[in-house]
Amino acid sequence: MAYTCIHCQVFFESIDSNVKFCPECGQPQLQDEHENWSAVARFGELAEAGYFGDELRSRGFRNRLVASSHLDLDGTWRSQFQLLVAEADRDSARDWLTQNIQEHDELQWNDNNEPEPLPQTNKHLAGVLCIIGFSLSAGLLIGFQLSRPERTFVDFWDEIKSTPTFTTDPRLPGPARRMEVDKQRGVIRIWRDLDRDGVFDEQIEFRPAG
Repeated sequence: MAYTCIHCQVFFESIDSNVKFCPECGQPQLQDEHENWSAVARFGELAEAGYFGDELRSRGFRNRLVASSHLDLDGTWRSQFQLLVAEADRDSARDWLTQNIQEHDELQWNDNNEPEPLPQTNKHLAGVLCIIGFSLSAGLLIGFQLSRPERTFVDFWDEIKSTPTFTTDPRLPGPARRMEVDKQRGVIRIWRDLDRDGVFDEQIEFRPAG
């Protein structure tokens, strides 16, 4: 189950359908239909996520788009975009997405009941990582993934120390974050603005191993 706190706007997921308090700010959650959201798709590109969000909205499915970023072991920042729909619309939206992708891409299934890679020439779905469907009893994962690019492993610190200071997009939900690299001390510093008032409330420092 996916939630967005109505107080601090932090997005979080929980297997508990009766969440009472936000794990970030501790405030009580409203548990009506408008606060219960389920993820039905995950994308690697914002354009594809927006495309399918607009398609669902034009068909009467209320939806939200949530972005998340993480730092890979090879020192690369990667973003994913989850498309959420109201809990009551989960199954219908999942079915429409699955049918739509199959119709546009002529998706084929292999002997292991897994989807074949998408065509490289596809312009709309090149960034689609997977379609996530949750049944009443268990989650059903149907993956759509491009062939993996070759990776060259590099020294983490050599890569990250050249990263310029940056701040997360203020339009995204959750606390604002700012990351900077202190080359002299050899540490990575992350600042967090928990209440989004423009003042950073806490600072986290960590030093890469090695």
